Amino acid sequence: MDLFDAAILLHAGAVVYVIAFLFRDEALIRAFSVLGTLLYMGYYFWYPPEPLWDPIITSTIFLAANVVVIFMILLERTTFQMSEDEKRLFAGFDTLTPGEFRRLLKLAEWHDSEGGEVLTEAGKQPERLYYVLDGDVLIEKDGTTFPVSDGRFIGEIGYVLGEAATGTVRAPEGTRYVSWKVGDLTRLSHRKPAIGIALSALLGEDLARKLASSVHASAVATT
Repeated sequence: MDLFDAAILLHAGAVVYVIAFLFRDEALIRAFSVLGTLLYMGYYFWYPPEPLWDPIITSTIFLAANVVVIFMILLERTTFQMSEDEKRLFAGFDTLTPGEFRRLLKLAEWHDSEGGEVLTEAGKQPERLYYVLDGDVLIEKDGTTFPVSDGRFIGEIGYVLGEAATGTVRAPEGTRYVSWKVGDLTRLSHRKPAIGIALSALLGEDLARKLASSVHASAVATT
């Protein structure tokens, strides 16, 4: 590469850095910063009579740091590297970003019921929050037993309101569900308020749907 071509790299790198600062999206800022750094590194290598290894090495370190952060940002925004079960679970947590959901996954415990496992007991405050991924659970309330299909939370009253469960919930054999300790979720919500707000909104929606279903069922029963 001749002297004129090499000098262009310096100016091109400066232009790319200016463009980077015009974006508000952090991923784009860092992506253009990586491109600008590569152009500077090309200039350091080809323009002087001998390559300037010190600035090349320093630029490589900054380049690597930006690449790592870009990868972390992509993990925050996509379901990349999630298993199929985790993606299905994430579909039920639509108020959370993929990154926030991954933090919940670290606290989650996965279960396959062997039959008759008690998730919540009427009159006792649940110590765990559950999400039914596959199969039905059976709710015993006021002398009546009825099934609740998958895609629902169990024990959310204990987490949201800190109150005792209003019914006993059992998981029949083959039911697949996920659980979190209420204490772990509370601590996470304190450390990451955005997650706490998103989770409370999600559970509030679930409670509202259950209330609407209950009112509808009562209306049908009286007609």
